[in-house]
Amino acid sequence: MAGKPSTKGRGGAAGSQRLATIRAVQTMRRKLGLDDDVYRDLVARVSASCGVAVRSAADCTQPQLDAIAAELRLKLGQPARTWKGKPRAAPLDREARMRKVEALLADQGREWEYAHALARRIAKVERLEFCDAAALGKIIAAMEYDIRRHPERSRTGYKPEPR
Repeated sequence: MAGKPSTKGRGGAAGSQRLATIRAVQTMRRKLGLDDDVYRDLVARVSASCGVAVRSAADCTQPQLDAIAAELRLKLGQPARTWKGKPRAAPLDREARMRKVEALLADQGREWEYAHALARRIAKVERLEFCDAAALGKIIAAMEYDIRRHPERSRTGYKPEPR
């Protein structure tokens, strides 16, 4: 069949991940006790949302298999899987963000008026003190972007992490 993803000759991580996902889908299918027609209808419905509808897990692409596995996990009452990489930093509260703005201003040798101007432009408020935590986050992002563009202005050699 043309266009059918083949499991043959798929070495490496992509093939093994695909086969592991198919095994997980079949295991969840057995746990739910789905008969063949119900299972194939579910596969067709979910795979259609990610591309071409197919009625067999063997014919699915990896994104389709991931969507099917997520749907079956939901039906089993299991929590959705999350990426197991580096955890995101907890969002800073407003006071911590104000300290960060102050540190960035000091590093660049800029006056508070620069931060107030950013507040007017980005958050549409008159002064920095009137910004909420989300707006302060946007102002910090703009200041770090400026530092990346003009590293020669930095007095301490601060380089923000790439986003």
